[in-house]
Amino acid sequence: MGSLSDYYQIYSWPDDPSSEEGSSYQRRTAQNLGFLFSEQSLDYLWQKNTLRILDVCSGVGTAGALFAKQLAVKRIKSSLTFVDVRPNIFEKTPLLFLDNDPFISWESKVLDMNELENIEGAFDIVLMYGHSLAHFNPWQWVEIVKKISRLLVLGGVLLLHETDRKWLDFIENTYQKVGVSAIKEGRPVFSVYKGYDPYTGFITRDLYDTESGRSHEINVFPWGISEAGAIIMSVLGHVKIAPFDSHDFWLMGYKIA
Repeated sequence: MGSLSDYYQIYSWPDDPSSEEGSSYQRRTAQNLGFLFSEQSLDYLWQKNTLRILDVCSGVGTAGALFAKQLAVKRIKSSLTFVDVRPNIFEKTPLLFLDNDPFISWESKVLDMNELENIEGAFDIVLMYGHSLAHFNPWQWVEIVKKISRLLVLGGVLLLHETDRKWLDFIENTYQKVGVSAIKEGRPVFSVYKGYDPYTGFITRDLYDTESGRSHEINVFPWGISEAGAIIMSVLGHVKIAPFDSHDFWLMGYKIA
């Protein structure tokens, strides 16, 4: 099984802020993040002068950067730390900050999510945007949320943006052992079922790029919103789940003790 870098060579993700696809992704992301400012349970955060934000599974940093810019409009300073496992992912991050907004400072760290204990500091917000939870099984997620809890200040919040994969994969779409997972530059990327591990809950699939002939084996966990939220609540103490379109949700985990 290869790395996530190999995976994203096949399964396209709009990580180039200067591309047309990247611009479209930024518009959708800004709209999704804007929903948070209508959530009354988060109002106490917007009363602060500065927010320390840890953006995990950040990719190039689109979500964290846009969130910080929305906060800057409210005259709230942001201290951003981006975390992603891919070594070269941050090469284009400066393109997100060409305006040099004085309300925003940022740094980046190449780390696996299982290495969050290597991050120093305390954060008001941990942001996990972009349906990244499928890369982790429940055993891993419990440990990750514990590490996030240690990084959050009392009253800090985990903001998790997710979809309900049980609904999408097994109810709305009858589970497909062979199917099209994505369209990359006008060509299909096929996904083929390879196996299931009852001990981790991972489903293993192979991705095939029809043009290059490359393939990549990937483990995915079909998270439902309920079990993802239950783990957050069991660790942090409180969770609120807010749907904001047909399949997407914000899970807001509040560290209360």
